[in-house]
Amino acid sequence: METVNGRNFINRSNSDFSAGHRVFTYLSKKFEYAKKTLATTITLAYTGQSGSPISFTYAGSPVRDVNAGETNDLLFIPTQAQLAAMSFATNTVSGVTYSAQQQKDALEAFIQSNPYLRNNRGKFAERNGSRTPFTNIVDLKIAQDFNIKVGAKRYQFQLTYDVFNFGNMINRTWGRNYFQGNDNFSLITFGGYASATDLTPVNFRFNPTIRTPWGVSTTTNAAYAARWISQVGLRFNF
Repeated sequence: METVNGRNFINRSNSDFSAGHRVFTYLSKKFEYAKKTLATTITLAYTGQSGSPISFTYAGSPVRDVNAGETNDLLFIPTQAQLAAMSFATNTVSGVTYSAQQQKDALEAFIQSNPYLRNNRGKFAERNGSRTPFTNIVDLKIAQDFNIKVGAKRYQFQLTYDVFNFGNMINRTWGRNYFQGNDNFSLITFGGYASATDLTPVNFRFNPTIRTPWGVSTTTNAAYAARWISQVGLRFNF
């Protein structure tokens, strides 16, 4: 549980399973021809869904109610003046060393780019207070019916073609689904306190290469995939 003051002081918060908002639209049209021996049905289904809840936390634990490696302590979102006064250590990422000022400048730009962080400066982040981006998914289904009459009986063969996340099939930047492991994102690394008696936080670190607190989903599950998936089916009705 992400908290401000440790696991013995848990406040009410949004659930990890909060669904947010959902919009669903279904459009289907059947075309019959050749004296109704043939029919084609085209179906489009749109689902708009709020993203999953996420919490902004520290890497490293200021509270340390279990150990120093925790990532469940909610982040204090500094104002511009507070950020300027914070103590940062140099940080080397992929062989590149960033100065304290470079990290502060990058963190300021990151806060400004994220609506939740930008609108809650000077406060502790709420547990599950933010979300991954809203998703827009369109699925396509084409069904081709072949109606055959044998004597007094009528049989139907149906050939189907489904495209899950059809928008991504048209444009690779459409139909994105997003994911953040463990429902939290460690934005700043907590470096410790000035001394055993001086509890001023010092030696923060920030990775200036971070662009978003979430990634694009890599699952092949059709319900959550960020890329299009298709399948062919055959059905026989009698």
